Amino acid sequence: MPRITQPEFLRALQVIYDETKTLRNVRKQLGASFLKAIDLLGNCQGRVVVTGIGKSGLVGRKIAATFPALALQHSLCTPGTLRTGTSVR
Repeated sequence: MPRITQPEFLRALQVIYDETKTLRNVRKQLGASFLKAIDLLGNCQGRVVVTGIGKSGLVGRKIAATFPALALQHSLCTPGTLRTGTSVR
């Protein structure tokens, strides 16, 4: 196994510190709207459609990738797909 140098170790510690700080800030922002969204998804009787373009599309893909683990049926489609009337599965 390669040795980790002092600068690499210090950088790793800084990344862990930064990520921890970010997660603490996210925790402070979670509130009633987050709980409502979780409740809506948990009680969904149909299919959740995820869409987005650009960065929001990338985030949507990541979110949709977690849905099978939650037993949620979902569809991922682009705005172009919606515009052309192609069916969403």
